Amino acid sequence: MHTSEIKKEILNILDKDKIGTLATVVNNKPQSRFMSFYHDQFTLYTPTDLDTLELLAT
Repeated sequence: MHTSEIKKEILNILDKDKIGTLATVVNNKPQSRFMSFYHDQFTLYTPTDLDTLELLAT
């Protein structure tokens, strides 16, 4: 599969699937949560609550 075909397939998936899993590590332990995603080509965006940073700081 050529690079252009791969990019097209990735964009098709991003257009079709708006929910994904975001995985991180906090205090050496995995954390995973479902998130909604939006994209502009290959840049992904996800909406967050304004209080998110305050919750992570505690």
